[in-house]
Amino acid sequence: GEDFAGPLSSVLVSECCQGMLDVVDVNTGQLFTRSWCLFEHHLLFRQPDKHLELAAPGRHDNALVITQGVSELDRTDARLHVSNPGAIKAAREFGFPIAALAP
Repeated sequence: GEDFAGPLSSVLVSECCQGMLDVVDVNTGQLFTRSWCLFEHHLLFRQPDKHLELAAPGRHDNALVITQGVSELDRTDARLHVSNPGAIKAAREFGFPIAALAP
């Protein structure tokens, strides 16, 4: 592997890091506006075992999260009485303001 000297980059390439969560500003839709953000994502995407998730504020003081794949909560959430984790994931992600990411 490559040697990265910075503390954050060292964490991103470490085995204990599972991935990254980006919080979307729904007012501006801006992501990756600073060079170090692009560098962090470059490091993350070079490691196929890491994942990226997006979060945005919901209407009722909750977070709306898009996950890469089905989450552990999707697999175990009995409140929805649905045996298909993919359907639970789709319902959970339905309200995410994806339009805020469009340029």
